[in-house]
Amino acid sequence: MAPWIDNIMHFLGGGIVAMGMIWWTFYSGKVLESAKNTPKFYTAIVILGFTALVGVFWEFYELAVNVAITKNNYISLFQQGGLLDTLKDLFVDLLGGAAALWRFFYERKK
Repeated sequence: MAPWIDNIMHFLGGGIVAMGMIWWTFYSGKVLESAKNTPKFYTAIVILGFTALVGVFWEFYELAVNVAITKNNYISLFQQGGLLDTLKDLFVDLLGGAAALWRFFYERKK
């Protein structure tokens, strides 16, 4: 897969995970009202932490696909690029999450 497609997919994935967490926390009605009044810093830590957790699980999935499928020569589409690729993917996940969080804080301020 082309590296730029990988970056776009991770950025969008991080943004979607962060938007899902924002929706669940602030709009679903499943979280106590007092949790909605936490400072922005703590909200950002929780949402970006959850985004990073999902990103780490996704990297484990990519590793499992790489070991189970690519190493057995079934398909050569899913090849891990190594540690640098994994760290870049996690960073881009967090960038997408931070963009969604920034947009949420911007809209909430209005």
